[in-house]
Amino acid sequence: MEQKFAKIDEALQNAGCSSAEYIRYCLEQQRIQTTELHLLADEFSCDAAAKYCEAPEGVRPGMFVYADGFVSSKVIPNRQICAIVGYVEDNTACAVCLKEKILPWSSDCLTGMPAEKSADSREVVRQIILVAHQKNQMAEAAQWCCHYTQDGIKQGEAYLPSLEELSRIYVNKDEINYALETLLLIRLLGVYWSSAECDAYSAWCLSMYGGCKVSAVKNALLEKCVRAVIRIRF
Repeated sequence: MEQKFAKIDEALQNAGCSSAEYIRYCLEQQRIQTTELHLLADEFSCDAAAKYCEAPEGVRPGMFVYADGFVSSKVIPNRQICAIVGYVEDNTACAVCLKEKILPWSSDCLTGMPAEKSADSREVVRQIILVAHQKNQMAEAAQWCCHYTQDGIKQGEAYLPSLEELSRIYVNKDEINYALETLLLIRLLGVYWSSAECDAYSAWCLSMYGGCKVSAVKNALLEKCVRAVIRIRF
C-alpha cells in the first residue's frame, strides 16, 4: 500500500499537482468521502488544513462548512452546507449556523449562575442549561442553541456564543454576510445575545450594526436575536 501511494505521489509531482490539490479535487467530485480523508491525508503527508479545505492557504472567514466536515469557498451542488466560518484560531474555527431566532435570554430571569466562569464557552452554556434545569426555569437562548438540529448539525453540537466570540465574528461580518446572501439566508444584522451575564438580571449582547456590547434584561420585551455557533477542528 505504501509503495502504491509513493508512486501516485510521484506521478502527481510530475504533473505539477500537489497531493492536497488532488484530494480536494476528489472530494469536490465526490470520488472519496470525508470519512476517508484521514487515511489519504496521512499517506500523502498533507497538512491539517488541506485535509478539509478547498483553498491552499487554509480556512478563511466566509467559507462554507459542509455537514460532512468539508470546508470550501464554493457552493458544491448536492452537498449540505451547515454553517459559515466566522473566524479561525490556530487549528480550530468558530462557524456561524445558518438560522437564527428571536428569543429572550431567560423569560423568567434565570439567576444563580456559578461565580467562577469557565474559559470554555461551551462549558459556560452547559452550566446555564444545568442551572435552568435544576431550578425549573427557562434559558431560551442557550437551550435553543443546544437543541439546534438544522442543516445537518447534530443536537448538542451548537451552542450560544460568548461575548468574545461574537466580537470576533463581528470583525468578519462582511465575509459572513456575503456567504449568507449567496444562500439567500438572513444576514447578521441585529443585536445578538451572548452567553455572558452582566449581573443577576441582565446579560450582554453585541450589536452587529456597530460592534458595541450592550446589556439587556434577560426577559427583555424587545427580544434579541439568537444565532448558534459550532466549533470545527482541522
